[in-house]
Amino acid sequence: MENKKINKSIIEGLNAKTKDKQLKAIEDIRSGGNVAYLPYLANVYVKTVSSDVKDKISAVFQDIKHTDGAETIVTLLRNTSNADLRSMLLTACWSSRLDFSQYLLDFVDIALECDYLVAFEVVTVVENFETAPPEAELEEAIGRLRGSVGSQHFSKRELLLDMMHALEDFKK
Repeated sequence: MENKKINKSIIEGLNAKTKDKQLKAIEDIRSGGNVAYLPYLANVYVKTVSSDVKDKISAVFQDIKHTDGAETIVTLLRNTSNADLRSMLLTACWSSRLDFSQYLLDFVDIALECDYLVAFEVVTVVENFETAPPEAELEEAIGRLRGSVGSQHFSKRELLLDMMHALEDFKK
């Protein structure tokens, strides 16, 4: 996916009342490969009740290859309170094969702010980083976790400790 101009007819298709038009627009986005549509797809994902539409949108996010997609996904993650969307975006993070290591601090903040299930998904994302985050970010992330882990519920505390150990392994 690249970052190109937005086609108004595709946006109209996404906002259509019929599932078929929405699916056609999603397929057009997928074949055109434009990351500029990702926020629109996220919006449709939250609003739709159609599992077919949600599945197709999820597939688009998981297939992103263009590096701009990582920044867009993290921005969407930071700005949503919708649990279903957050879960889909986190799944996309570890399945898309994009490098999210430069967003380590964002993931740590999300894990600390959200519930156990979100923290679990964040740990999965961090453990699947293919490149080590920069040393300074590793240190800051470990410090944030150390400072907050004691105030967390037992089960979430264990997850955060796992993340801390994974980050310490990156330092080696």
